[in-house]
Amino acid sequence: MKTLAELQTEVGEWTERNFSDRDVVDPALGMVEELGEFCHAVLKLRQGIRGMDDAAAFRMETDALGDLLIYVLDYCNLRGIELQTALEDVWSEVSKRDWRKYPLDGFTR
Repeated sequence: MKTLAELQTEVGEWTERNFSDRDVVDPALGMVEELGEFCHAVLKLRQGIRGMDDAAAFRMETDALGDLLIYVLDYCNLRGIELQTALEDVWSEVSKRDWRKYPLDGFTR
């Protein structure tokens, strides 16, 4: 299995080869579009309409989340953000919060 850093490098190489004229707006808009597709699947499954059964929703969710992460990695490459480091740094802070014990701020009250 590849690391997040390895995938980020591969995504950077692929997007540069295929879409060298993009700027940060392109992957940012792509992230929003894929999040919309993800939410579409979740909503239609919840509503039980448009033939959305659990298997179909799972396929759509999985595809949208994968595409979303590719756009996130592309955005990070364009902005010089190492996503692995960002994720680890933020998680080290978030994981310290206890919202059940301290429902007002996660830390002290």
